Amino acid sequence: MRKLTFILLAWAILIAWTGPVAATPTIVSFEDFPSGTFSSHTEDGATFSAVEGGPLRAVFDMLASAATPMEEIRADIDGGATFVSVDLGDGGGDADPLFLEVYDMADSLLGAASDLLPAGTSGFRTLSISEPQIAYAVFGARGASGGSSIFVRTFAFEPVVTIPAPGGLLLAALGVGLVSSLRRRIG
Repeated sequence: MRKLTFILLAWAILIAWTGPVAATPTIVSFEDFPSGTFSSHTEDGATFSAVEGGPLRAVFDMLASAATPMEEIRADIDGGATFVSVDLGDGGGDADPLFLEVYDMADSLLGAASDLLPAGTSGFRTLSISEPQIAYAVFGARGASGGSSIFVRTFAFEPVVTIPAPGGLLLAALGVGLVSSLRRRIG
């Protein structure tokens, strides 16, 4: 009887204690944004806005046009994230210093990534950062000459996953104890 109770308890603890669960990445395609100019746009749990408060221009040209200064984009992530990635690119007219920064709820910089897209290079570069407790990301280009256009293709993030392991463990132990006490009464 004790052996069966021990086996059931061990089995319940093993099931209840699953450990961290990997989150499914959320991928936001900027090509799916509505056309036009807007102050912010929310899609798939992330709200995008211009850092300086200016308007965002879409569809594919989210950050800037050749006639305006570059904008930095802020992406606030509902519930936070543990990983952020962004595809930034250009048509190749000039050099573009691309960047990605992630911050926590207290506006403390958690991490930064950067890459230089050289003049004459057409295409995209992916910048990624993994950090716990990411509340928002800022990305775009800084320090380029002449207000060149920067394009955003996708923004991806892995949301924070909360696991109620202690509550599940307690519930499993309670269930095993109840089954054990019922078996004693019946037997």
